[in-house]
Amino acid sequence: MRYQEFNLTEGYKEVQQKFSQEADPTKVAAAFDVFKKLVSANRIAGQERNIDWWGNQGWAAFIEYVTAIDERPSSSEQKMRKNKGTSHVIEESADWFIVVPLDKDASCFYGKKSSWCTTKPTQAHFESYFRSKAITLVYFFRQSDGAMWAMAVYPDKRAEYFDQADKSLDVIEFNKQTGLDSNEYIEMVGGKTEIGKKTAASRKEMRASLKNLKDFLKKLEQMDAPQRSAKIETMMLQVKDPRLIEEYFKILHKQSGPVEIDQQLQTLVANISTDAVRYLQDVSIKTVKIMERNATRGEVINNVRNPTKQVLAYIASRGALAVTYAAVVIKGRWPPGEAVIAQDGYYAALYARDILKRKWPEAEAAIANNSFGAYTYAIAVLNKAWPPGEAAIATHTNYSFLYATEVLEDRFLKGENAIRKVQSAWNEYKKRFDID
Repeated sequence: MRYQEFNLTEGYKEVQQKFSQEADPTKVAAAFDVFKKLVSANRIAGQERNIDWWGNQGWAAFIEYVTAIDERPSSSEQKMRKNKGTSHVIEESADWFIVVPLDKDASCFYGKKSSWCTTKPTQAHFESYFRSKAITLVYFFRQSDGAMWAMAVYPDKRAEYFDQADKSLDVIEFNKQTGLDSNEYIEMVGGKTEIGKKTAASRKEMRASLKNLKDFLKKLEQMDAPQRSAKIETMMLQVKDPRLIEEYFKILHKQSGPVEIDQQLQTLVANISTDAVRYLQDVSIKTVKIMERNATRGEVINNVRNPTKQVLAYIASRGALAVTYAAVVIKGRWPPGEAVIAQDGYYAALYARDILKRKWPEAEAAIANNSFGAYTYAIAVLNKAWPPGEAAIATHTNYSFLYATEVLEDRFLKGENAIRKVQSAWNEYKKRFDID
């Protein structure tokens, strides 16, 4: 260990001396201090941790990389949301704290105890509202009990209102819950008011950053051999534009195949630009889980190309994903996923219908307990009545009606109570079977 540490120290000294011949030694020393802190905090991975490798890349490449990585908030910093960012305080009194966030950091900081989508660091809802749609957000905090509300004011002075749980409110309910006059704040944040001017300036700055990223990507695409750029990736983390994220990885993939990136960037892609995942190498289970929240099962499976053994095992453990993987990728039976699929009546019925195309006795216990699964198994797999599933079918109006009319072609007494719950269904049922 001492030998390795000695060599590492010697490598730093040699490269620092080399770079000091290309630039101001004081700036070089400061950059090396930052680099060491980033390495120590595991903010840098792969060959970029190797100072000797940077010695071959040169000072210009080194300082650009270190600056770009240092500008990024770490994953833990994002999670804690400690950066207050830039905002305009409308009121700070014993009763209320009312603030307009002028950037993403401020939105995340002030809204971290809410469920508002505009306060999630790794998602792009604030950017969509504030930058793209020119919507101004106002956050209201009642000092007495910590209750929170949000107002989204459109350029035409329309407004939307949300409580702390992100439940949509109408204007009457908002005014009732807060005891405030919403119109007062709508007038305050628009047009040529002080707040209106501040929001316009901040929005202009965000749009300029978006344009800069577009320009950088255009230059990258025009290169003979495009390579990853820490500067561009830091800009992507800040700008959060789904189309540009996909464009970046598409350019790199076209040059050298699947792109290997760290979890912070994978999280960005999975949250904001799901289709860009198809250009990545070694997608993590965490990334797949994020995609499950943001995309359909088909999109998840289609975009996770060449899954690792770990990810494949995770897919096999998720009934919905396992069925989709069998149908979309394998296009047939996939034994690794069958044990889990067989435990879920809904997906087991789909697997029997679409993949096996026959009876699946091992899954029938689960299928019989799911109304959709039982009906589907009866009509599409067995093509006849299936008494074991009738109790589950009888709990659902639509499946009871369909089971009677399409499978039994006769009255389904067990399901008539459910059918009666929807008058139109009951009327049609009585007509079909001549019930007085």
